[in-house]
Amino acid sequence: MDQIVMHLIHIFRSFLALGYVPESWKSVRVVFIPKPGQIAHKIAKDFRPINLTSFLLKTLERLVEIYLRKNTLVARPLHVSQHAYDQGRSVDSALQFVVGYIEKEYRGSFRQHTL
Repeated sequence: MDQIVMHLIHIFRSFLALGYVPESWKSVRVVFIPKPGQIAHKIAKDFRPINLTSFLLKTLERLVEIYLRKNTLVARPLHVSQHAYDQGRSVDSALQFVVGYIEKEYRGSFRQHTL
């Protein structure tokens, strides 16, 4: 196991240094799994897409994420408006922020026109 791990580390570091990802790792297979509780599975919303990608690519992604969280993000924390790489924040929280901002501006604009 130790020999395999050392080879993988060397390969991963080389790929990162070169900015290279093997074509075979980029291949993705999408499987659609029926959502539970649906009576009939007739429309797209009745299914959950699952992406099957190379476990080597997933391993590399995880290692990069760990590095970012333990090194880069410690030295240079994220801006308060950033919604990635922050516990409890996601695309959904970013959308909620934008919608809230738009609603606030709309209400302010509405008040100005009614006065």
